[in-house]
Amino acid sequence: MPTFDDTLILNVDGKLWSGWTSFRVTRGVERVPSDFVVSGTERFPGQPDKTDIEPGQPVKLMIGSDLTLTGYVDAYGASLSPSDHSVSITGRGKCQDLVDCSAVFNGMQVSSQTTLEIARLLAKPFGINVVSLNGPGPVIPQFNAILTETPFQVIERITRFSALLAYEGRDGNLILATAASSEMASGFAEGVNVEAARVVYSMAERYSEITVIDTSIDTIFQTDPHPAGVIGLSTWNRLATVKEADLVKNARGGTVSRYRPHLVVTEHGSGGFELSEKRAKWEIARRYGRSQAVTVTCDSWRDSAGVLWEPNTLARVHLPSLKLANRKWLISEVTFTKDMQRGTAAEVTLMPPEAFQPEPILLVPFDKQVADDLAQNSGLYHEPGSKGPGGALGHA
Repeated sequence: MPTFDDTLILNVDGKLWSGWTSFRVTRGVERVPSDFVVSGTERFPGQPDKTDIEPGQPVKLMIGSDLTLTGYVDAYGASLSPSDHSVSITGRGKCQDLVDCSAVFNGMQVSSQTTLEIARLLAKPFGINVVSLNGPGPVIPQFNAILTETPFQVIERITRFSALLAYEGRDGNLILATAASSEMASGFAEGVNVEAARVVYSMAERYSEITVIDTSIDTIFQTDPHPAGVIGLSTWNRLATVKEADLVKNARGGTVSRYRPHLVVTEHGSGGFELSEKRAKWEIARRYGRSQAVTVTCDSWRDSAGVLWEPNTLARVHLPSLKLANRKWLISEVTFTKDMQRGTAAEVTLMPPEAFQPEPILLVPFDKQVADDLAQNSGLYHEPGSKGPGGALGHA
């Protein structure tokens, strides 16, 4: 593999800073925003003696010539001792504003806009763009935000409905995409580029079958005139049942071999059988995916093509000693580190792509019959999985 310049440089409001003694940069498909921490001595080689970095300043973090994080400085710290005078800088990506702040827009209601359009509406006041790698998503006839919600809480709900992930890109903008949108040129192989690895296989929280139910309250009015004369009887309806053996074919250790049923109460009974079946399949897929996760420590920050390891990409994992041979799994999180003790390393967490399917929800503020009528008569509303103006979307 050719060598690359992996010098870490902070571009703080147009001024370049390097010579850091240690740093950590973490990005992930389930981490919004990305974040970093760097530290060094007060006197940098080839730099002014005084570190004039202030909290709140815009920052671009570069690894060599590759942009890795775009955001703001959160904090500047300094320490002093007879033998040392050091500084530390922490910061997060631009999407921190979507996570920290409140969503404020006219009327707190949006009508007849796609998932991408709503996300852009929420992100625009913060100078953040939103890009979708898999189309704009379905048109949502009406959507109401909850007062005090953050922009990202709203975005997370509408992207779940659209079967999309939402995570921060290197440029600080928000990315909407399905799981495993691309693949790295190479992966992680024992005896090649893996310094250390750990994996856990678990049957905990896995079940032979999952049934989605809804509950209702039947009221019986008594002749007793007192207010307490109403009795509520809880009833439940079986909406959908999915067996793990029908979905999971090649999990480490196989499928759940004994009878282990699990009931899930849906909050969206009006979604009907289709949504309930999706929820049951999601429960099984997610539990299967999370039951086997591997974390590798790699001696390089880049794949064989020189590209930095990227979240939401597939990479091959070959660790025969850990009973994990030639699997193509999804990179969940990447941490780039460098310090005096360990040198340069990348800690990468990978899982089966099924672990990252968004949870299906019913988003519309009216029942299923109204939604079906809208889809048939107006052509505006299309659930994920159906073909319409928002494109073909659904759960894998």
